Amino acid sequence: MKARTLVIIGVLVVLGIVLAFSSCSIVRPGHRGVKVTMGAVSDKVLNEGVYFRAPFFQRIVKIPVMVQQASYENLAAASSSMQDVFSNVNLSYHIKPERVNVYYKRFGSKPKSVMDLMLSAKLQEIVKATTNNYTTEQLLGKRSEVRDIIYNKIKVVAELQDVMIDEFSMTNFSFGQAYQNAIEEKQVMEQKAETARRAKEVATQDGEAKIIAARAESEANRLRQVSITPQLIRYEEVQVLKSKWDGKLPQVTGGATPLLNLGN
Repeated sequence: MKARTLVIIGVLVVLGIVLAFSSCSIVRPGHRGVKVTMGAVSDKVLNEGVYFRAPFFQRIVKIPVMVQQASYENLAAASSSMQDVFSNVNLSYHIKPERVNVYYKRFGSKPKSVMDLMLSAKLQEIVKATTNNYTTEQLLGKRSEVRDIIYNKIKVVAELQDVMIDEFSMTNFSFGQAYQNAIEEKQVMEQKAETARRAKEVATQDGEAKIIAARAESEANRLRQVSITPQLIRYEEVQVLKSKWDGKLPQVTGGATPLLNLGN
């Protein structure tokens, strides 16, 4: 009888220990707790620490509130010029700690649920709507502006779902094959235009040089004509005759009458 009593006491002690441990729940750092009583979610958010619950009737759900990461590659959209646009988006987010009970009612205890169920689709929609307001060239030149617009819009949507966006980046804008072909064609046309421009410059410079030379020649001719006077012509003739005279006077003039040779 005594042994039986000891066994019963031992069993009760073990059950008590099991119940004591099962009635305790620890909310670890980086988490918040939500107490659920027979399916009803409490309005009170449990911070980090140890909490007691009624075994079998209550449970404490732990929800992470640490920063989570999400990445989306090759999000497809289009520019206003109807060119395909692809981009990569990386963001970090966390559930609002003071709103985990509301979040749990909507999405459960997993942080990624909100991204899978709502924000990823909203992000795709926002990216398409935003890039459609820019031409392809504007998307390349205003990448920061486009990123900020998308970030501000997805931030508002996330906050309505009790989620905070901590960081947002949009990288690697790329375009479809049609745009690549257009770029190559444009480069070829620009090269041809540059070649034609240089040829025109050379032709223009040659033409201007010829015009300048012709004007100089014309001016030289004009100056020559102005400087040639009858006196100058007579002077030049005298100089020519003088250069040919040997210093002797002619001994015969007119008919056959000889001149006297004064030297003899």
